Amino acid sequence: FSNAGELLDLLHNRFDMPKPANPSKQQKDKFMKTRLMPIHLRICNVVKCWISTYPSDFFDEDLQSKVINITNEWAEMNSNIKAPIDQIKDTLEKKLSEPLPTPECRFIGFLADAEESEELQSFYKGKGVLDFTEELIAEQLTLIEQNFFSSILPRECLCETWEFDEMSEKAPNLLAMKENYEQVRCWAITEVIEQEDLQKQYSILTSLVSVAEKLWGMKNFSTSMAITSGLQFLNEKFPEIWEWVPAVILSKFKELEGFLRVPKKIKLHEKGDGSVIPLIDTYINQLNGITNLLTEKNGNLINFERRRKQYDVYKIFKIYQGRPYTYDYDGACG
Repeated sequence: FSNAGELLDLLHNRFDMPKPANPSKQQKDKFMKTRLMPIHLRICNVVKCWISTYPSDFFDEDLQSKVINITNEWAEMNSNIKAPIDQIKDTLEKKLSEPLPTPECRFIGFLADAEESEELQSFYKGKGVLDFTEELIAEQLTLIEQNFFSSILPRECLCETWEFDEMSEKAPNLLAMKENYEQVRCWAITEVIEQEDLQKQYSILTSLVSVAEKLWGMKNFSTSMAITSGLQFLNEKFPEIWEWVPAVILSKFKELEGFLRVPKKIKLHEKGDGSVIPLIDTYINQLNGITNLLTEKNGNLINFERRRKQYDVYKIFKIYQGRPYTYDYDGACG
């Protein structure tokens, strides 16, 4: 195993390969054509592909400087490879200036806020859970969540501290899922407590439990648990609202709440060949445990055991990302 700097040194040593002693012009031309140029071009292609495929390896400013210095030396050593050298520099600049992609944020209509157009705000004003079918709400919430989940990249699993500031920079889509979880949770709470009529509160509670159950059946565990978390808050802070909720609905809520209290059990329900959006906090906690238990480096060498474990987490994401939901966005709902 080697770190990135040492690998660059090895490539540089290969680039500065031994040359024949006192060659004739014919021997020199043959060496340049059949040995030197193919090897130099191959090394340039290796570096370019490395930067294109794993740009996160070059976030370190010292390593960036090293790439620039080494490639400048290569250009001086062989003036015939100016174009490949320029391509390496262009690729490095492009990849480092390229922000991590964040998903298009599609909000269900009645969650529209001040950033939406006046026309949209007017259309959805006063509308809530009871204005749409539970199936439709569950589908649309799933498509919103899928936007965030499908955008997660491998390098987002490499955070060191999992604090807000670092996640904002290095794991924006994982952070977006956490923030969307909280938004959906607050939405569920608000939908109930903003109603003055008790009968309407009971109806909305019943509908939200049904939506959470449908989301669970769809294996959108993230949004299902977000709504369940909001319902849990209402159950603890406003128990009187639940007094007239049908027993069968209350039983469904308690079943969902059991998974919220022991989220590791949710992983058992992810199995199968269908679409899945996992409860992301479970995996973030797993990644946090990996960073706490395993150091980034063993001496001067990359700790590949840590990288393997981090990739094992992303491998699960990649499998689920490859099985997307196929619902259609519905203009009636957002």
